[in-house]
Amino acid sequence: MLNSGAFKQHLNRAGRGSKIEIHSINQQVVGENRRRDNLRVRSFQVCYVWDDAVDALTAGDAGRLAEIWEDIISELDSDYGAYLYVSHVGLGA
Repeated sequence: MLNSGAFKQHLNRAGRGSKIEIHSINQQVVGENRRRDNLRVRSFQVCYVWDDAVDALTAGDAGRLAEIWEDIISELDSDYGAYLYVSHVGLGA
């Protein structure tokens, strides 16, 4: 069972947040005329969303998780669309 309080504390790191890496879709499964070969792994610090994200995760609220994800990736500017749809998220804790 997930100890959500401890998990939130771990991810929040006293307000410093946690570094995340975002890997774009495997371009091999994208039609050749639609591939974006210039996509790269994006990495940045995420703060202030972890309490809501853990609450949504434990509640199974996929809609709320999607909203939080969109807020996170809004910082990606023109690459936003390449990272909008995700198949999975892994959290190393």
